[in-house]
Amino acid sequence: MHALNIGASYINGITSWPDGNAEYNYLSTGHELRIFWASPTEAEIEAVRRGPMHLGLFVDGSVIDLVWRIEGAGGWSDTPFSIHQVPEASRAIPDATTGEERALLTVLLVDAATGILKAIRALSIPPHATERLHAAIRAQAAAPWEGREAHLAKIAAIYRRFPDSQDLALAAEVLVRGGT
Repeated sequence: MHALNIGASYINGITSWPDGNAEYNYLSTGHELRIFWASPTEAEIEAVRRGPMHLGLFVDGSVIDLVWRIEGAGGWSDTPFSIHQVPEASRAIPDATTGEERALLTVLLVDAATGILKAIRALSIPPHATERLHAAIRAQAAAPWEGREAHLAKIAAIYRRFPDSQDLALAAEVLVRGGT
């Protein structure tokens, strides 16, 4: 992993990303949420750095969906996840937690128009949410991978039932404020 520096290219040689995209991953380095917004305002950058952040966990069969909202930077968003899509070299399975442990979520904001890293934040996830998220990832890892097309079809079915991220947040089994 290369060093991350605010104001520098997020990944050398990549100067644009799809605007409005976000990705959640659980990697050998921990939990990571990458947000790609074209030309984020100073207020949005500051909100990502320091604003209250809400996290939700929606699980439906083999699909894990992290639902999130940063106050001062828009409404609810969500990012479906599958441990089976994480490259093997970066893949890790979280250990069971004691119910008192807090996972850290690294939040990265990248200017989608330039590829420049605008904000980095570490946010603690409350213990009960950490325990449930880790259990969901372990269960997903233990189940056979149905393949990318089947996984995308399951995500599409969820989006038909819950047309926007706020609907998913309302249906989340865990909904917390990060950092508390």
